[in-house]
Amino acid sequence: MRRFIAGLAGLGMLVANAPALVIDIDYTYDGGYFSLNPAAKAALIQAAADVGNAITSTLTAVPGDIYNGEFGVDPMDPTRVKIDWGFDFPNPSNTAVNVTVPAFSLAANHFRLYVGAEALPAGSPELGEGSGVGFSEDVSITNATEGEFPTAMNNAVAASNAGMRRGVGPQMNLINTSSTLGGTTVNYTLQTGAIAGVVTMNSNANWHFDINTNPAPLESDFYSVALHEILHTLGVGTSFTWDSQANGTNWSGQNAMTLNGTGTNLISTDGGHIAEGTMSTSIVTGLPQEVAMDPTLTQGTRKTITQLDLAFLRDLGYTTIAVPEPATVVLLGVAALGLVMIRRRA
Repeated sequence: MRRFIAGLAGLGMLVANAPALVIDIDYTYDGGYFSLNPAAKAALIQAAADVGNAITSTLTAVPGDIYNGEFGVDPMDPTRVKIDWGFDFPNPSNTAVNVTVPAFSLAANHFRLYVGAEALPAGSPELGEGSGVGFSEDVSITNATEGEFPTAMNNAVAASNAGMRRGVGPQMNLINTSSTLGGTTVNYTLQTGAIAGVVTMNSNANWHFDINTNPAPLESDFYSVALHEILHTLGVGTSFTWDSQANGTNWSGQNAMTLNGTGTNLISTDGGHIAEGTMSTSIVTGLPQEVAMDPTLTQGTRKTITQLDLAFLRDLGYTTIAVPEPATVVLLGVAALGLVMIRRRA
C-alpha cells in the first residue's frame, strides 16, 4: 500500500469524447465522513471523474465470483473445478481492521472504489493512502476423476483469468499456486486486473476542500491527494506491471522514458512514485507543475494530472486521452507567489 505524504483558482474538468472508466465510489466503510462533509465528497467525486475521463481503455466485464471448468465423457456429470474469489482490504475508516467481501460482478469499464477517512495523530505527515484490494481464492472439485482433473483445472483457470484480468491495464495481482487430486498436482497462475481499490484520507489534516478556490498557504488540497490516491488504486506504484518496469530508481516503460527523455532516476526512492520534484505539463491548465504522482504535495498548491502521469498510465497498459504539447509554455515564478512551501507526504 502506498502512502502520499502531504494554485490555481477553479478546477477545470477533463472532458473525453468517450470516457471509458467509470469509478463507482462505495461509501459503505467511510464511517460517515463524506456524508457529513459534502465539500470533501465533491472533491473526491471530481478527482474520480477526472481520472475516469483521462483513461480511455475498454476494461472487460467481471462476471462474478465463480469460474467453472469442466471436462468429462459424460456431459451430464463431468468433472468440475470451481474457483471462488474474495476481496480483502483494510477498512478505510479503521485501517487496523481488515474487511473481506465476496467477489462481485462489474460491468465493462467500471471500477469500484472503497473510501473512508481515519484520524492520524495530529501533525502526521501522512495525508492519505491508496491501493488495489487484495485477493483470495478457493478451489473446489466435484465428481472427481483424476484423469480428467488437469483439463478441468486448466479450464477453470482460463475462465478465471479471462474474467478477472480485465483484458487491458496493469496486472494487479499474480498468484502462483497448485491444486492436487489424488496423486495428480496441477500448477497454475491466477491473474487479476484493475477491479477495485481502497482510499483512506487523514481526517486530521488541515484540508482545503473547495475545488473552486485556491488552498491557503498552510492548507493541503483534498482534491490533489484524492487524485493521487485513486491513481495508486489503478496500479501506479501498486501493481506487478509497475514493479516489472521499475528497477530501483530507474524506469523502463517506453512511454514515460520517451516523454521524459530518460528513465534514469525517474522513480522515487520508495519505489512507488515518480521521483520527487519531477516536472511535467498539466493537461488541465497547460502549465508546468510537479507530476501528480510524486511523493509529496506542497501546502497551498493544487496538482492536476500531467502529461507524464498519463505516460505512466500508458506504460501500465491503459490507453489515455491524447493531449498535444502546448505551443507556448508559461513559466511561473514560484517565489513571486509568496507561498509557504511546506511539503507533506501524500
